[in-house]
Amino acid sequence: MQAKNANFFYAIDINEKGRLRNLFWADARSRAAYQEFGDVVTFNTTYLTNKYEMPFAPFVGVNHHSQSILLGCGLISSEDTETFVWLFKSWLACMSGNAPGGIITDQDRAMRNATEIVFPNTRHRWCLWHILKKIPDKLKGYADYESISMTLLNTVYDSLSRDEFERHWDEMITKYKLHENDWLNVMYQQRHSWVPSYVKDCFWAGMSTTQRSESMNSFFDGHVNSKTTLKQFVEQYENALRSKVEKENYEDFKCFSYSLPGATHYNMEKQAQDIYTTSKFKEFRDELTDKYIMRRWRKDVKRCHTRVQISYGGWDARPESQRLDMMQKNFDDIKDSSYDSEDKCMIVMTWLNNLKEELSKHESKNSGACGGAEPVPSSSVNRNVSDADGISNPSQHILTPLVNKRKGRPPSKRKMSKVEEEVRKKQKREQKKKCGETGTNEELGAKGSRTRGRPPLKKNDSPEEQPQGVKNKKQNRRNKVSSNKNSDHEGEGLKDFPPSQNDVNPKRVRVPSRRLLETI
Repeated sequence: MQAKNANFFYAIDINEKGRLRNLFWADARSRAAYQEFGDVVTFNTTYLTNKYEMPFAPFVGVNHHSQSILLGCGLISSEDTETFVWLFKSWLACMSGNAPGGIITDQDRAMRNATEIVFPNTRHRWCLWHILKKIPDKLKGYADYESISMTLLNTVYDSLSRDEFERHWDEMITKYKLHENDWLNVMYQQRHSWVPSYVKDCFWAGMSTTQRSESMNSFFDGHVNSKTTLKQFVEQYENALRSKVEKENYEDFKCFSYSLPGATHYNMEKQAQDIYTTSKFKEFRDELTDKYIMRRWRKDVKRCHTRVQISYGGWDARPESQRLDMMQKNFDDIKDSSYDSEDKCMIVMTWLNNLKEELSKHESKNSGACGGAEPVPSSSVNRNVSDADGISNPSQHILTPLVNKRKGRPPSKRKMSKVEEEVRKKQKREQKKKCGETGTNEELGAKGSRTRGRPPLKKNDSPEEQPQGVKNKKQNRRNKVSSNKNSDHEGEGLKDFPPSQNDVNPKRVRVPSRRLLETI
């Protein structure tokens, strides 16, 4: 391979007897890719690829399409510190001495020691998945295992800061009495290497596990097996990575020939659409719309309640209108689920054309010799509105409800606005002007007609039912009125004279009194 490309790099480790122990190589493309994506890598040794059962140790990064990319690999005879130190130094020499900014491995002690020796300035992070998968083995013996497991996961994933993590961790330890658990104590001491809130200050390209290294192994399936020799494995190396290169080239082609539609009209999103790759712009768009631009407040969203046809003129809707609403709702759902893809749109259009032909055939079939269409059978859409509203007998006479006593402030003491107060005052002034003095005199007369200490005589009360004191007072008032009328004729008297010859009846003549005559 080096004869084909001078940039192909390899290193071989041989023991004292001349037997192969370790092997490392990296093609020219992997070395060039490291210059672009060598800021963070993952490393794992879980895949056996040959009949010698030598672990496959790939260095994997992430490219601009969020795809895994191979940055070199090795075959090692053992998994001790000395072997990993040799492998890491070979890989570092291949990459011109440029150490990565961060590396993700599992908790293997030999890997940790080799990382500290070869990459002293590289941020080392443990695979989160390998740690959390040990929870059943380490905590299953507790009676509250389910609750402890859920609390531990929430503490790890939901803590946004270091102080928050330590507070939740202490609460968990105290609540479930886990002070004597050795595994939890060790994990807490090493929290700076695996807890997300402690490692988020470093760039990890969206990785927190060594899953990409493990997934890279699957690309060698079909090319190598347990009987593959080392020579055959190296020869199949390029064939195994061909599919990865093809997928990356296809994504590059899509970025320049097709672009995802934007979710907003902001220039910021437009700029990200022009710069980012398709996969990264999709993440940016989803993050923007889900967390920073809420659908609830957007004006360009066609909301479902605005599509409902309403009729406020009456409760009963025509059957035609109800069938129209039912079809319109289904058409809207089909439209919303198929407008974003040309293939979906063509499926819907083909279906609509076929549906139109079937409806035309149905219409021509029904309009036969009778010259009219057959009546449409009733369906479940034509339901009784009164029954749906809970009225069993629509013809039943319904009485008005009783007035209930309200709680809280009485209606008469309701707090009024300034405008209402001015209007109320103006109405009272106009009412007083209309009543005038007449209303005032009537009110005073009504008060004077009442006797002290007793209520006035009611309209339907008879004089016999009145008390004796009330009768005497009324008689005195009548005598006083009669004396006032006779005061104008004081000193006069009435005398009867015998009738004359021509008169049959005697006459009564008013004669002046003696006192009046003396005065005259």
